[in-house]
Amino acid sequence: MAGTDLQTAVAQEEAYLVKVHPTPEDIPTCTSLFDAFISCSGTKNQVKAIYRYGERASCGHKWEDFKFCLTLKSLPMEERRRAWLRRRAEWWANRRLEQSSEDIWDIRTCVVIVLLKLTIVISCLQRTFAGLASGHRRRRGLGRADCGIDLLYNPMITYLAVGSVRLSSGLWLIPK
Repeated sequence: MAGTDLQTAVAQEEAYLVKVHPTPEDIPTCTSLFDAFISCSGTKNQVKAIYRYGERASCGHKWEDFKFCLTLKSLPMEERRRAWLRRRAEWWANRRLEQSSEDIWDIRTCVVIVLLKLTIVISCLQRTFAGLASGHRRRRGLGRADCGIDLLYNPMITYLAVGSVRLSSGLWLIPK
């Protein structure tokens, strides 16, 4: 979303959420938000997060949602719905504009197919990315290279070829 600013993204998300949650009864209640926080903080989910990600689950956003819901208790239902939709639209817009793990599909420059011990590397674009380690999303030097297919006998999948470059995405780019 290179050309989208925050206000435009919030407006787009809000228009979508109005369609998804057409009535005030469609927004979550404070009780359901508190239940979500307690569930996130529970032993089962914390152990699962440690197993999957190596760290405890962060439930701060669920606690913030619950506190926000408590601030809306004095408002009429329709105003509460609008305030909730606005908050969720801002959250989704920020998430959409920030860097994401899905951005790896912008970075991949070759396709690797492993069949038994034969590795087929199809490389079509050679790109130079600057600042990947520091989290920048800007690309520099987008240029064409020779499109081609490299076939390599690979007794160990981790060893491909001398002079190959391992991308941050976990794939290998093999220069011709």
